[in-house]
Amino acid sequence: MINADTFVLYRILGNDLYPRHKKGQTRENLQFALETEPQFEKCEKRWIVNRIIDKEAEHAVIELLLRHNQQFIADRRITYFRMPQNMGICHVLNKALELVDTKYMIQVDSDD
Repeated sequence: MINADTFVLYRILGNDLYPRHKKGQTRENLQFALETEPQFEKCEKRWIVNRIIDKEAEHAVIELLLRHNQQFIADRRITYFRMPQNMGICHVLNKALELVDTKYMIQVDSDD
């Protein structure tokens, strides 16, 4: 018997970005999705908790995921470094190359 095709939908949860977002916006958006989004046919949903700096906010997001029995990844191996000021992408990438201690590094641009 051949199994029907299925897919996994990953969602990445990150920091509230003031002034674009208000404090708690990530948790509110997550709660809205969990309470209103239907289960899609042949779809497994998973979440990535990505470097949320505010530990209370991170805890609130993880508790919400646990309450709704959601699968998620919260990887502590990912570290966050804040630049002292906005210096542009070239400076940021040079700093990342200074800090990285792995054989390979990948830089993924944002979409906004």
